[in-house]
Amino acid sequence: MSSRLFRSALLVCIGVLIGQYNSTTQINCSENTDVSSSNKSVHQIRRSNTLSEEEAPILLDIPKSTKEVVINVGTSIDPILPAPEMGPCAKCIAVEPIVGHNIQQHKQLSVVHAAVSEKAGVVSMNVYNNGAESSSLAKPSASQYWNANTGRGDGRTIIVPVITLTSLISAVPNSTQISLLKTDMQGFDFVAIREAGSILKKRVRHIMTEVWMNDHYTYHANNDLCRDFLPFMTQLGYDIANVKESSRSVTYKQSPEQIRAHCEKQLRDTPVRPGVIESAGLDERDAYWVRKDSI
Repeated sequence: MSSRLFRSALLVCIGVLIGQYNSTTQINCSENTDVSSSNKSVHQIRRSNTLSEEEAPILLDIPKSTKEVVINVGTSIDPILPAPEMGPCAKCIAVEPIVGHNIQQHKQLSVVHAAVSEKAGVVSMNVYNNGAESSSLAKPSASQYWNANTGRGDGRTIIVPVITLTSLISAVPNSTQISLLKTDMQGFDFVAIREAGSILKKRVRHIMTEVWMNDHYTYHANNDLCRDFLPFMTQLGYDIANVKESSRSVTYKQSPEQIRAHCEKQLRDTPVRPGVIESAGLDERDAYWVRKDSI
């Protein structure tokens, strides 16, 4: 997982793309307003006034001074924070089902203690790795160092609530821009993105997703860049900006042209998706997507 310095730098770059904040402007932020779904004494429930009560989504009570939010799904204990260029009233909504209670409090941060999938409900989530950082709704594709240490509790399950990405995005008032959506969901990124579909295109310009490369499965799930993400995101109206691998000492980056050529070769060489067991492995990257009308 990237360091907070890298995450902040990422948001600085995105802040340049989506508009600069004028630091000389004096704004009073309502710092006691919390968008946490578990704090209803502060989170006053209200509905959109453009639809009937049955149709209208429940909106978060985000102050009008908050013009931008970032959404970070699967944060572990290190969520991204809004870049300074986004202003002191910008917020991050972090979604973390297992270790959210260990996230350090910050006036620009609120935590939703839930998992995200295609259906809302309650599920048993599998816990893996140090600090539960590899926990997933899916089972691992193979026994490896990060998921097979029973001494630290690998393989145990914790019951967690599940929300959909659609419900989360719908809860952000239209007057507040969702500047960035970042997902790191241990195999369930594509499930969540696919579920959100049209509302994702309507509300979110910049997306960063964890993807798998070269038909390697980390978990029993479909999350491949070439087979899953690239066709879906292209049809949805997003262009891929780059793909980066930053877990090693050197950051490896691919251009859009390199990515498309890579995917064409992968699908040409292996037209049928391989099975999970035969293609178990670890080859994860971060893919950056930009809505076409934002370029």
